[in-house]
Formats: sequence, C-alpha cells, structure tokens
Amino acid sequence: MKRKYFIEEKQVHWSKGVPWLSLATAALALFLYLLAGPAAPELVYDRAAVEAGQWWRLLTGHLVHSDASHLGWDMAGLLVLGWLFERRLPGWKITVVLLSGIVAVDVWLWWGPAPLRYCGMSGFLNTLLASGLVQQWRTHRDWLLPLVGLGAISKIICEPLHGQALFTATAWPSVPLAHAAGFAGGVLIALFVFRDRTKPQISDPFRQGEQGVFRF
Repeated sequence: MKRKYFIEEKQVHWSKGVPWLSLATAALALFLYLLAGPAAPELVYDRAAVEAGQWWRLLTGHLVHSDASHLGWDMAGLLVLGWLFERRLPGWKITVVLLSGIVAVDVWLWWGPAPLRYCGMSGFLNTLLASGLVQQWRTHRDWLLPLVGLGAISKIICEPLHGQALFTATAWPSVPLAHAAGFAGGVLIALFVFRDRTKPQISDPFRQGEQGVFRF
C-alpha cells in the first residue's frame, strides 16, 4: 500500500511540474526557424531598423537564430533550465523572469557596447539560470548552487578573453556581454522582486530523498 501511494504521489508531482512556458518558447523558436529560416532579416535585432520604428525586433530578435546549431544549443539549454527551475518558479514568476531577461539584454543592446545586430535566446537563458539559482539558494543551502553560479560567471568572463564561445560554434559569433546582462538581470529579479520567506533547508548529500535542489 505504501509503495502504491508513493507512485501515485510522484505521478501527481510530475504532472504538475511540466515546464509549459519553456516548452512553448522552445516550440515558438523552432517554428520561427522553420518558417523564416536562419537569421531572418525581418526578425533579428537590428539597431538601424529599430531606430526606424521596427520595435518588434526587440522581442523577435531573442527568438530567431543564426543557424541550426545555434537553435539546437539554445533549445537544449532552455528545456534543461526549464525542467530544473520552471517548476520552482511557478505562475507569474517564470513569465517575469523570461520577460525581464529580454528587457535586460535589450537595455544592454541599446545603451551598452553592443553589436548592431543580434539574435538568439542565450541572453535570457542566463536570466533563468541566475534567478533559479538564487531562488533555490533561499530554500536549499546546497553547495552545488554556488558552484554552478561560479561556473556560469567564469564562462561569461572567459569568452571575451578567448574571443569566441567556449563550447559552441555558430554562424554568428557569441555575445558574452549579452549573457552577462541576462545573468545580472536574473540576480536582480530574484533578489529584489521575488521575496521568499521560506525557511532554508540544509542539503545533506548523504541523505536519501528530494531535499537537495537537483534531486528529482
């Protein structure tokens, strides 16, 4: 009886944990790529076009990709991060995270030392990563969380020094400062917008169960 109840409970847990927004965003990016092709000229962020009044590029530029490899990496990253964090940023929070990431990168594109043309989801993926890590640290003092954060920051710092992405090669060059803008936006959103008063749980790697942040 105990075993049966446990299975039924887990099934309910997983059914409620489907990262629908991440899945929908990934599907939209795939649809735009199949419909308009790589680096669709009418959809990518293009500063001159935005200045001419084509404001939609501030949104669509984040959903189109330079080639199939670019799309594949971004979709994989979104689905993994959505699976890890969207279930823990339910409802309005995950929507705010993704939109805030887009805004943070757009602010940098407009006022920072940014390229004139840009496309891809990697900027707001870093927003999802950063906000998810901060939120999880509030409730699970898991040693893995700061390590993942430091790894992401190290990658962002190293890429400009090498002049290229560390793990990917796409038709358009990587834009690490867009990743930095997205990551910073995620930290700010988690710190100053999402207030969680849940008492932190100390993660014990030797314990069984789902107490740790990455134990599913």
